[in-house]
Amino acid sequence: MIDVIEKISTGLCALVVVAVGVFYALGMTPTALPVEFVPEVQDIELTDTVQNSKRVSSAPGMAPVIKAVQDEDQAKVVENLKKQGIKTMNLKRKARLVQPSTFEYVQAEANWMSELKQYSHTKIRGADNGLTRLKVSQITENTMLHKLGFRDGDTIELVDGEIIEWNEQSAMRYRALFTNSLDRLRNGASVSITITRDNAPETLYFSLARLYRNKRGALVPILTILQGG
Repeated sequence: MIDVIEKISTGLCALVVVAVGVFYALGMTPTALPVEFVPEVQDIELTDTVQNSKRVSSAPGMAPVIKAVQDEDQAKVVENLKKQGIKTMNLKRKARLVQPSTFEYVQAEANWMSELKQYSHTKIRGADNGLTRLKVSQITENTMLHKLGFRDGDTIELVDGEIIEWNEQSAMRYRALFTNSLDRLRNGASVSITITRDNAPETLYFSLARLYRNKRGALVPILTILQGG
């Protein structure tokens, strides 16, 4: 996710070409699974009722999301959104559960190369006049960002509650953020990204989903359990 944002923000086509060559030279080839068959994220609204539900809070797949919601300094999130010039009265929280096969596809950086040509972006100044907001576009169906739940026109405001300065000089920092985020997801933690969509702010908590056995003993995604299946 952050890797895509970083590469889009730099806008260096030559760097992408070089990166592709390096990936293939090191044997980092794209996965065999086409993006069309990559499962989309499960999107769960985190209302107070959902957070307090025993069925939800006791599900292992939701544990890192609930913990992230509880641990995150909401005062800092609200303060940083205000620094971006965003009204926070109706700030929503959503859990986005990433299926293992989707995570496998995302972490293979070579899979991003063909997609980068499709996206475009606009760097927007925040209230402090820095280029701290990134609006992404050209997110069409069956692209990786679309599979991760992003939509055309979404604006990235915060990453883990922090304001990010989007500039070409910070490429290595963005790369480290992406690697760290993958490690955290792999180890059962959650990563949050705050966006605005249609001028409304949302904090999205990404977590690696798992399969569970329902009452009939069948393995099903967690969303099926949350819906009473």
